Parts: sequence; C-alpha cells; structure tokens
Amino acid sequence: MFCTESKTLFTPDFCAYVTTNSLPANHVITANEGNAVALASGYHMATGKTALVYLQVEPAIHANIAQPTSLQDSFLVRNLL
Repeated sequence: MFCTESKTLFTPDFCAYVTTNSLPANHVITANEGNAVALASGYHMATGKTALVYLQVEPAIHANIAQPTSLQDSFLVRNLL
C-alpha cells in the first residue's frame, strides 16, 4: 500500500511508477499527513504487510505526524521517517 496526502508534489516519475505498478485500491491519497500515517499503520496491523507513506518535506508536517506516531508505540508499529 502506498499512502500520501493531497498536497504532496512528489516527483512525477515516482507518482507515475506507483500509479502504473499498483492497484488503485493500494494507492491512497489522504486529507493530511497524519491520516496517511494512520492509514498505513492500520493497514500494517490488519494485514501484517508493510505500507509506504511518501510526503513532501515541510517543517509543519512534523506536528501532524506526531499524533498517530505516538499511538503506534502502544501497538509496536515502527516507522522510518
């Protein structure tokens, strides 16, 4: 599963690769960064598979990612940020 948020302006090559090589249900665009992290965590807990969250790096996103990340410690879900 690939998750991102709606404002991410990632490289066109990467987005085209994900769109071409994954099922539409496995490439999810969420409302914000925290939702993308939470969705990927839920996917991992439900399936045991790894999800990839790709985001545009901005200083303001750290606060939005911190909330779902703090809850992940309780469920032993690990992230590489």
